[in-house]
Amino acid sequence: MEGQRQETMEAGSYDCDVFISQCGPDTKLGFVSHLEVLLKRQNVRVFVDNHVLFPGDAAWQTMQAVLRSARIQLIVLSPGYQQSWYCMETLRIAMETPHRVRPVFFGVRPGAMDDDALVDALRQLKQSDPQMPAALLETWVDALTSLARLSGWRHDPLTE
Repeated sequence: MEGQRQETMEAGSYDCDVFISQCGPDTKLGFVSHLEVLLKRQNVRVFVDNHVLFPGDAAWQTMQAVLRSARIQLIVLSPGYQQSWYCMETLRIAMETPHRVRPVFFGVRPGAMDDDALVDALRQLKQSDPQMPAALLETWVDALTSLARLSGWRHDPLTE
């Protein structure tokens, strides 16, 4: 199955109904994998961004095209999401079409995403890459702030 996904992705013809963006270490083996199975049982075409991609990679370019063409962009915002360059750039691209974005607040509260929390998380990301442009960080803060305003779902992995 994974081989099929990679082949299709490389061919540039992958079409999906739901694109799931998630921070793998937080959600991949539990919540997201179960969600993917449930959606596929309903014949929903799902793409999960569980590849390790970097700017300039051909797979990164293809992933962006898949993200932009998906009918629904499901952002699973978890504690580690905003500490990942890849996740934040995926969110920035998704928020270009906010009417298709649906957030899942996984172990985080939308209200907890205030300016101080965002700045702290992105400051940590900036420290890991001092060459990161300040303008890029601003677009990520804007994307996270906009995401927090969207209606979505809350999932607390400790109680549900």
